Amino acid sequence: MTREVAGFLKRANFSTVRLSLETAVSPWQKQSGGKVTNELFEEAVHALQEAGFSPQDIEVYLLFGWPVEEEGDVVASVLYVRSLGLVPRLALYAPTPGTKDYETFFSHEEEPLWHNKIAFLYRRGWSKLYEKLQGKEKC
Repeated sequence: MTREVAGFLKRANFSTVRLSLETAVSPWQKQSGGKVTNELFEEAVHALQEAGFSPQDIEVYLLFGWPVEEEGDVVASVLYVRSLGLVPRLALYAPTPGTKDYETFFSHEEEPLWHNKIAFLYRRGWSKLYEKLQGKEKC
């Protein structure tokens, strides 16, 4: 996100901008392909705010349920996003067949239902955490 792009979005009357952070935990950022760091993310947020977007106008997708992350990692990511005044949005993890994650975590699974992101959420036992983090409660 550059200042130029942020300005264009504001002039085009975008009311909400959604950014994908996936995780604020550095080792997992690297393991997921190194697409973003917290520093780059904060630069993007700053560009949006300079363009006139308020923190409440910026929603942030965080990956929820990725098998390598622990509950504390997800909570840390939500708290990080909230500390910037932004709105966290949990995106349920579901592996895509043919990807490295699918091969690592699901290639042995014969029941296709377990590949569904909702079924996976319950199978992992994270449904209560998901409900809590979706709310406005303190973590």
